[in-house]
Amino acid sequence: MSNLFNTINIGLKGLQAQKKSLDTTSHNISNANTEGYSRQRAVHSTTDPYTVPGVGMPESAGQVGTGVEIKEINRIKDQFLEGQIWEKKQSQSYWNKRSDGLSRIENIFNEPSDNNLSSAFDKFWQSLQDLNNNPEDSAVRSTVKERANTLVDAFHSIDEQLTDYKKSLNGDVNTTVNEINSLGKRIADLNEQIAHIKGSGKSPNDLMDTRDKLIEDLNQKVNVRTREDDRGNINISIGGIGFVSGDKSNDLITEKNPNSDIKNEDIIKFEELNEKADIKSGEIAALMDLRGTNGKGIIAEKKNELDNIAKSFANEFNEVHKAGFDLNKNPGIEF
Repeated sequence: MSNLFNTINIGLKGLQAQKKSLDTTSHNISNANTEGYSRQRAVHSTTDPYTVPGVGMPESAGQVGTGVEIKEINRIKDQFLEGQIWEKKQSQSYWNKRSDGLSRIENIFNEPSDNNLSSAFDKFWQSLQDLNNNPEDSAVRSTVKERANTLVDAFHSIDEQLTDYKKSLNGDVNTTVNEINSLGKRIADLNEQIAHIKGSGKSPNDLMDTRDKLIEDLNQKVNVRTREDDRGNINISIGGIGFVSGDKSNDLITEKNPNSDIKNEDIIKFEELNEKADIKSGEIAALMDLRGTNGKGIIAEKKNELDNIAKSFANEFNEVHKAGFDLNKNPGIEF
């Protein structure tokens, strides 16, 4: 009779194990399109045989097996490969954001088109040509002055648009810092849940997938490094300074640059440590490179180039203008 019960029990364990395997397979299929989901696998293992060796052990050819059980359910994931992907995605995010910014600057200059700096120059040159052909015509002379004002307005318009874009980028930096802090808090919360479940001997695969997805999102925004401790927490640092440690996160803040009077160049610091964050990559690094710090950056370079063009042109044109004379034969002055 005991052998019969043992056989039934083995069959029951087999059915339960296979059912759990089918549940795992169904879970995989259901989440085939879930972003960040890792395929799971039920690991089968034999249960303890009957009986444990001892003095009273019945004589037999060997221990009698008692069936199968699910030892654990693992995520099928290559951590090394994932780390390499994250590193490349961080770089990709930086260059994508930088490319978007350069495209925006290109649109501000609006070259080539019928309404840009080149067009204003062409119209000014044409008015000068007309003046050369009709130097005493008052209407032509007025047109030269109007076209000159239009050219000046074109310089001013581009400069103002670059200034507005810089202000917008500074706002984007502040928004991204808030997003980074939000991700840090959510990762810290998941650390607490995962550590608690792992402490009970379980494997919280879905929670770890969710945490990995959040870390991937964070990684694309800023340069981070991760390390898993023996409790299952993922600890994160930014530029060598701890950002997430266990169930705690160290928020970032933005504030006016104390070393510069230039507007819209907020710096990023760790709130509790009051220490500047070392931002080197990710979306936020691209935003800061476009916006600039301490008067340096892509927009500052473009504004300086624009200023140099205006200054050089004005100086050269004034020199030529002073070499001439007016309708009353008086020496020329600066235009």
